[in-house]
Amino acid sequence: MRGTAHRPRSAACGVLAGGLALVLSGCVGPNFVPPAVPPVEGYLPGKKLLQPEAGPGGPRIARQHFVTGQAVSARWLAAFRSQPLNDLIRDSVNHSPTLQSAEAAIKVAQYNALAQRGLWAPQVTGNSTTSQILQSNAGTVFGGDIGAVPQTQFSLVTHQLTVNFVPDIWGANFRAVENLDAITEQQLFQLEAAYLTLTSNVVTAAIQEASFRGQIAATERIITIERRLLGILKRQREAGQVAQADVLAQEAALAAAEQLLPPLQKQLAQQRDLLTALAGRLSADEIMQ
Repeated sequence: MRGTAHRPRSAACGVLAGGLALVLSGCVGPNFVPPAVPPVEGYLPGKKLLQPEAGPGGPRIARQHFVTGQAVSARWLAAFRSQPLNDLIRDSVNHSPTLQSAEAAIKVAQYNALAQRGLWAPQVTGNSTTSQILQSNAGTVFGGDIGAVPQTQFSLVTHQLTVNFVPDIWGANFRAVENLDAITEQQLFQLEAAYLTLTSNVVTAAIQEASFRGQIAATERIITIERRLLGILKRQREAGQVAQADVLAQEAALAAAEQLLPPLQKQLAQQRDLLTALAGRLSADEIMQ
């Protein structure tokens, strides 16, 4: 009677232990909760974004505001509608070692997450061995020539299959997979940040280069005008219409204008070197103007 009474109690304890293990399987945590988005309404404290004005008679423009969580197109640089700029950005992205390293880091993180997910499935390993065995039958024959005793040759093939499975009772593997997925997402954000940094630097450098070219063109135009004025004043001086002081003043103005050109040319060369480096090229392989 005592043995019979203990059997239901043992079964109940086993069921209770199994249920408790299932309940505690989700206790590894805590669960990740993303932080709330801050309510941003402007760039400066106490000042909201103003209503843009298009001027009298202009079209009505919607009020500026922040859009939280909206995806920005990766090709936002195409809004400049400049094919040389698009080609320069494409060349920079294709030859950037930083972006290539970031892409490789994403692949590594993805494969690590896939490998960790494999622990949820049974691990199956198989092995097969083959051996040739030659057995002598000399001990089974009494009398006669031992050399004439036939030998037995046979093949022995052994197949082995092993199945191993570790149940994730406490949820540790689930948290490990969650962690590796987060690392993969982090690597993706780092790639986006590297892409945005590179493309922004290329656009900024290209705009700065265009600015230097414009300044050089304007300075050269000023120098040309100053030289023409100097020639006119010299002819007027020969005709006795102006004094020598006017000619000297114009020569000083021409020299001052010519002094502005070398620094601009130096800055343009430095900007060209920067664009060449951002494009992933060597200094001897300069980008097209």
